[in-house]
Amino acid sequence: MTSTTRAVFLLLALSITIASLQAKPTAPDWVPAVAAKPASIDYGKAKAAVLLDECSIKAETADFFTERTRMVFRILTKDGKENAKALVPFDKGSDKVKSFQAWIIKPNGDVIAFGKKETVETAFQENTELYSENRLLQIIAEDDAEAGCIFAYEAIVEEKSVFTNNSWYFQSSLPVEYSAITYNLLPGWKIEGRTFNHAPVEPIIKGNQTTWELHSLPAIKNEPLSPPTKAWLGINILPSTKTIRVPFTSWADISNFYTDKYDASSAPSAAIKAKADSLVAGATTLWKRIYPLCRQAQKVNYISIDLNLAHAGGYIPRDADKVLRTNYGDCKDKASFLRALLATQGIESFPLIVNSGSGRYVAPDWPSPTQFNHAILAIKVDDTVVTPAVIDHPILGRLLIFDATNPYAPPGLLPEEDCGGHGLLIAGNKGELITLPELQPQNNQTELKITAKLQANGTVDGSIEEKTSGLASTEKRSIYRTLSSADYRKQIERKLNGSMPAATLTKIEPDDHFDQAEFSLQTQFTAPNHGKSMRDVLLIFKPVLVSRLSGASLKKEKRLQPIVITPESFSEKSQIELPAEFHIDELPAPIELKSAFGKYSARVTADGTKNILVERSLELSLATIPAADYDSVRSFFEKIAQAEQAPVVLRRN
Repeated sequence: MTSTTRAVFLLLALSITIASLQAKPTAPDWVPAVAAKPASIDYGKAKAAVLLDECSIKAETADFFTERTRMVFRILTKDGKENAKALVPFDKGSDKVKSFQAWIIKPNGDVIAFGKKETVETAFQENTELYSENRLLQIIAEDDAEAGCIFAYEAIVEEKSVFTNNSWYFQSSLPVEYSAITYNLLPGWKIEGRTFNHAPVEPIIKGNQTTWELHSLPAIKNEPLSPPTKAWLGINILPSTKTIRVPFTSWADISNFYTDKYDASSAPSAAIKAKADSLVAGATTLWKRIYPLCRQAQKVNYISIDLNLAHAGGYIPRDADKVLRTNYGDCKDKASFLRALLATQGIESFPLIVNSGSGRYVAPDWPSPTQFNHAILAIKVDDTVVTPAVIDHPILGRLLIFDATNPYAPPGLLPEEDCGGHGLLIAGNKGELITLPELQPQNNQTELKITAKLQANGTVDGSIEEKTSGLASTEKRSIYRTLSSADYRKQIERKLNGSMPAATLTKIEPDDHFDQAEFSLQTQFTAPNHGKSMRDVLLIFKPVLVSRLSGASLKKEKRLQPIVITPESFSEKSQIELPAEFHIDELPAPIELKSAFGKYSARVTADGTKNILVERSLELSLATIPAADYDSVRSFFEKIAQAEQAPVVLRRN
């Protein structure tokens, strides 16, 4: 090889080396800069920590915004790898994703970059939605992540929307070092923010730029029976120029915006009148006219098609006549269809939008339609209609609140997920935020009757009659209707096995009284070895054959969040025949518990020498108990659990 050839070869090798070095992936400067900051709080046993959660929204024009999201995670444990994923929801009808990238920085400094090739787009919709324009872009990097690494991503989305409200959650189930949302608006525009579950967060204002930020936030611990407690911000944008965006400064603004749209969709047709007339034929009272119309709306197949979401399409119903013809629709379609049926009979009603499952935590002082996810109906009734779902409105009078979407709750009974809290009546200038009916113990009842016989070998055989009414019946009904016969039987056996580990069913007979809001279940069972023999002298068994409450979910630990008690009523009367070879040696002591939120009693008594009687009752009232009083709540349920474990001792004759 000549010197010239050698020089050319060396230059070529050097250029290849430089090219390979240049091709090595790198993360943008902001990622290692965030990762280099020391921890400001103790992460405890967290699997990962959020180092940065930041959103920056810029108004390019009055109608067109650009939103940039950045997130950085530190993966702390092997299990924390599940957080190495980037999710970007967007509306296919109005949004455009301009950029979406992610990076992993390994503990040794090596970088893995993720881009278009690793991005997957999926439909972002519920199982009951036939079609939705909601989409989700995902980069899943769990396989490349490891304890000690950094995972970061950035997304830039262009969006158009009529909404001027937004919400920002500062906290999560992970510790958060820094969380912030920034708006860069047009000159003259105003923006307001209201803080919830936290002391007010004052904005940082620089010209047209407004930022709300929080630092060093501990993880929100998942505690049983707790309300939502994450710190969040409700944001209102107030444009000063003409725009497609609609500002809402009051609940009446929202009511007025939607009233015409709901009125148009619920206009009754000749076909709807004919249907309604046939359903109420022969009805002699207002309730008998309302009930079959409500049932007809319940029978409409629940299918959702979400279009034009950026222009409030998710809140605007389809025409009632289309719902009649196709026999499908979502919650707002069902409500409008029922409204049209009622209108043909001269019965006035009003759309009511609620947050199903979280209505109790709707913020009354932040008028925004984005707080709601469900539509039901408020029907005007007179004094002859008396049900738990009726409220008295100071202007509109008596209103029956009805949810046509839930197929398990009969008219007159409001499903638990809608009870309490707030909903927005859509009634023009009369529309306002109202308080929904609260659940009461007498509307959520379970009655238990057990007849059983204990054998000398410890086997117990018997029958159980369980009768539920009100909301307790809706839960039992939903289980019965959604499971196969085999799975339903298995579930009932699993419940029995909680207190009689080897119990099997010999008979199962459910009886659904839908119109009466009742559900009954009769079973027969056998449970070998329920009684335990001690040296062939004593026979010990638990007389509570079906446990009601264990209280096991309330652990002995420091409580951080309030405790929410759901109202219910339970009673039991049982008789257990004893084996002739034994007599009673010891019975459990009776127990009476009383607290601000409930009361419980349990008594086991002898009925002569052949039987024992078990009587139990529990009544819980709606209450939110401060975390400081957690020990008293835990003690209440712990004593119930102890009472249910207390044994009867028999001695051989």
